[in-house]
Amino acid sequence: MLTIKQLYGYSSNECAHPECDRTLIKLDVNTGKHVNYSEIAHIHGQKPGAERFLQEVFDDKKKLHGFYNLLLLCGEHHTQIDQEGAGKVYTADVVRKWKHDHMLKYIAETDREWVFGGQTINFWVEDEQVSLSYWITENGELKFHTDEQLLQTAAARDLSLLFGQLGSMLSILDQTTGEPADPSHQTFNDGYIRMLKKYAEEMKSSWLGTAPEGGYESGLHRLYSNLKQCPDITLGELADVGSEKRAMRTTLIIGEATPERIDEALLSAKDDAAKRRGE
Repeated sequence: MLTIKQLYGYSSNECAHPECDRTLIKLDVNTGKHVNYSEIAHIHGQKPGAERFLQEVFDDKKKLHGFYNLLLLCGEHHTQIDQEGAGKVYTADVVRKWKHDHMLKYIAETDREWVFGGQTINFWVEDEQVSLSYWITENGELKFHTDEQLLQTAAARDLSLLFGQLGSMLSILDQTTGEPADPSHQTFNDGYIRMLKKYAEEMKSSWLGTAPEGGYESGLHRLYSNLKQCPDITLGELADVGSEKRAMRTTLIIGEATPERIDEALLSAKDDAAKRRGE
């Protein structure tokens, strides 16, 4: 069951054949029921004489029916790769690459590392400075932000600052609730109250400072604009923007993104930018 969940989880509900975009599970609008068009295919055949049969895989049933040896296809392409003689064209390496590329496509579509900004490289092309913002994907690949992503990350940082300020204010309010057990502790409460006023003034200045008399229209408009700019970013992700823990987790995830690979990708991007500038 775990293997089946993995297969469907990485499938994006599409056949793994690179030229097929058939949906594997569809809703029949006439009956209101879901119809399953998917079939679980073996990379190495599951019986002697089957296409791509490999004895050492056949002898290990966990490997034969494990995630390593399976992929999801539509019925047409499952039949195509398993018909007699098809293994000469659809070799194990070819079919496994289908699965690998399909999984990379899924991870690229669902990767969220771009939300947290990343790093910026600056260089000169002729007499003009060019800046490129990039992040490291869950596969350890280096990718550059699109303009849309940069707008969303900027809005996310703004919202993260607001929620951070609100959180600090709530924390201070919580600590100043009630009368102190010892009158000498009142000085601590006075300090918290001064901090609370400081945060309130900062929020008023940054969020409401450009508003007309009454103060709220500009701040609410800014809040609305930022929330609208971040339709796919969750509150949990906003709380993690700029987080050291998040940066540490990203460092652990990238694994294969060695400094050499990053330098190579950045140099390639720099060359591409220079060529575009020249054109």
